[in-house]
Amino acid sequence: MLSAPPAASPAPARALLLLVRLLVLSALLICAALPVARAEDVTLSIAPGPVPEDAQRGDSFAWVLEPGASIEDSVVVTNHNATSLQLSLDVKDAVTTSDGNLSLALPEEPDTGIGAWVSLPQDTVDIPAGESVTVPFTLTVPADAAPGDFSGGVVVTYSTEGDTVSVDNRVATRVDVRVPGDLTVSHDVSDLQVSLPSTWSLLGPSTATVTYTLTNTGSARIYAQEAITASGPLGIGALRTDATLQEVLPGATVERTVQVDARALLWNTIEVDTSSFAVDETPGSTQSLEAHRFAAPWTLLIVCALVLTVAIVLGVRLGRRSGTGPVAPAKADAARAEDDAAPER
Repeated sequence: MLSAPPAASPAPARALLLLVRLLVLSALLICAALPVARAEDVTLSIAPGPVPEDAQRGDSFAWVLEPGASIEDSVVVTNHNATSLQLSLDVKDAVTTSDGNLSLALPEEPDTGIGAWVSLPQDTVDIPAGESVTVPFTLTVPADAAPGDFSGGVVVTYSTEGDTVSVDNRVATRVDVRVPGDLTVSHDVSDLQVSLPSTWSLLGPSTATVTYTLTNTGSARIYAQEAITASGPLGIGALRTDATLQEVLPGATVERTVQVDARALLWNTIEVDTSSFAVDETPGSTQSLEAHRFAAPWTLLIVCALVLTVAIVLGVRLGRRSGTGPVAPAKADAARAEDDAAPER
């Protein structure tokens, strides 16, 4: 007895199954398209508070204070988000990074300047969505503070916990204090390294990579003016590149790397001339470095060699012609003279 073939699924059931699959797929696509809340989506701002009546500053935190002086001021922290935030508060010293940028010391690093001079009444603050909170602080300059420039920042930190790591987002407002006295504006340069390749370019310059170290050896914040000159023997083909370095804090060291135009003229001289000046334009020191590098303009050398070869060949040929041309007339004159001197028969 033959069994009947299996019954086909009804059309409504197949349509329902297809609809369910489409809904699941649509849900997955929508979830993938939805933005994920990230730490960088949080928008905060921190700024100096209202200027007190007896303040010795303008709109920014910048003072000239004697040792032992103490002032009261405040910062305003604003939450620009749609949800409330709990933030951490701190004060840290400013640092100049090795690539020349201004930053703040890490939370675990000890402070000896602004970070140690400013005290806050609290280390956390809760800010409702879209609102601002004013946080007071006290800045006290130690009685034994040495003359110089000191920089730092009041920092708010928003921390987020990820699946594997936590992320701290820091926003700060800068604080600068100058302790008056005998400030020094000086710097030093060292460790000059130059890379200058040979080139096949006939007339265009090559590119030299110049690296050196600049250290602020004074007690004042400085800017540095830089002039790099690349030249051939006896100063031939000199090319100069000028730049102004960003602010460098006292005691900081910057590893400076710059690419400049230079002509490959066999024996090349690279000169780095620097001069420093304080943020109030007080002039400081001047320092120079010099290096020599071999770099050949191969195409130019080949052209010169060909021109020299052609000149030598032409010179030899012209010399031969000038040497054989007058000989025949000379011999003719000599023979004629002998005939005249011979006795008559």
